[in-house]
Amino acid sequence: MELKNNKSLIDSFNLLRFPLIAMVVLIHCNLSEFKMQGVDITSTFPSWYDKFMYLFSEALTRLAVPIFFIISGYLLFYKINGFSRDLHRKT
Repeated sequence: MELKNNKSLIDSFNLLRFPLIAMVVLIHCNLSEFKMQGVDITSTFPSWYDKFMYLFSEALTRLAVPIFFIISGYLLFYKINGFSRDLHRKT
């Protein structure tokens, strides 16, 4: 695989890598629920907070995993012209 020669492709994947990793971390943070000593204190926050936190911790961040999947699928079949049994075997 001659991926080293395609610098623009590598640079674009490197640009996407950190934001996508941060998005995966935000998925697991669940910032839409904020509890302190077991009490939900988000009711004291402004009304736009719920929508803002849902957008950035739930909706947009859910795109990170499919984007990683698409990139890995693209790289798996990068510069493959045809399919055969020996295509992905190590020699």
